[in-house]
Amino acid sequence: MRPRLFFVFALMFILSSVLLPSFFITEASQIYQDTNSYQNYIRGLLFDRLGEYRQAKDAYLKAIKSDSQAWDIHYRLGLDYLRLNDLKGAEREFKYILRVRDYEERVRFLLALVYSYRAKYRQAEEEFNRLLEKPLLELDEMDIRISLGHLNLLGGNLEKAQE
Repeated sequence: MRPRLFFVFALMFILSSVLLPSFFITEASQIYQDTNSYQNYIRGLLFDRLGEYRQAKDAYLKAIKSDSQAWDIHYRLGLDYLRLNDLKGAEREFKYILRVRDYEERVRFLLALVYSYRAKYRQAEEEFNRLLEKPLLELDEMDIRISLGHLNLLGGNLEKAQE
């Protein structure tokens, strides 16, 4: 029994040492203009995986100083702001991404959620409705409609929520 257990652990270690770095390299391969930006982005990804969101945020902020145009860095930074409950920071990053990439479904959905958490119900409703205007590629329409109904409940509009 012990040799099998050892074999399983050895196999898991080998796979994780091969697959995990390739995952990070693949994800970070879009950030290639500046080595410093790339290194900080990788550090941020690693800190995110470890659950060290403050350190990840700091790494992404350093990466942005070197490459402020990389929307992927802004996306990761926005997620970390959400994890750290900094809704203003998350809003700022998601708005930046939508200026650069007009129709990024995940980002628009997250921005709508941030607006609703900040009691900006009109802006949240606008973002949810923008998502419903076009065919969805990444998100489920039902999730958006449920979020929109919940938003209308929060805003006190019971008729729209029921709809």
